[in-house]
Amino acid sequence: MKIAAAQTIVSPDIAGNGSAIRSMIAAAAANGARVVNFCEGALSGYSKLQMMHPDDWAGFDWQQQEAELRAIANLCGELRIFAVIGGAHRRSEGYPPHNSLYVFSDTGHC
Repeated sequence: MKIAAAQTIVSPDIAGNGSAIRSMIAAAAANGARVVNFCEGALSGYSKLQMMHPDDWAGFDWQQQEAELRAIANLCGELRIFAVIGGAHRRSEGYPPHNSLYVFSDTGHC
């Protein structure tokens, strides 16, 4: 099984991060990879040093991140590739997000 390791420039721009991630997923699939792995925070683009308190997350665009997660899932299903992508995972009100990994199947599920 061919596994690709991908490193993007991580920024606070969720849409930009998502676009770069999808581009690298497509490149990995074109090169025969079955799985592509991205770094911590690749999608959400947050820095632990910048966002330590729950209030720091008040301006985070959760809807944009959800849209990017759906787009990535769709692409993984279309290209029949698995992906592992770092990002913030929302928790209950008053709690900071988890630093998480999103795992996408080759059938388009996250």
